[in-house]
Amino acid sequence: MQENPSLMTGLQHRCFDFVYLDLDLAPVVMVCQKISTTVHSLSTSLCPSLASMNALVLYPLYNQHMSKIIQNILNLVFCVYYTAQVS
Repeated sequence: MQENPSLMTGLQHRCFDFVYLDLDLAPVVMVCQKISTTVHSLSTSLCPSLASMNALVLYPLYNQHMSKIIQNILNLVFCVYYTAQVS
């Protein structure tokens, strides 16, 4: 297909390859989890009255399943955006 681009249809575009479009946020999520763990432990030791509110705010960064949900939502948004650009 690279030698003859006329053989390439619209559905064979690289933007439809979802492995190519997959955004891997695992390293970013690991750093955010370490930061949120540190912030939560500091808030618990310095100001226990705000620790529960801080835990609620940091929960999406602290929980592994929520971070995967955020990663999948971002991948979905990028996939729709790039598909709309190709179409």
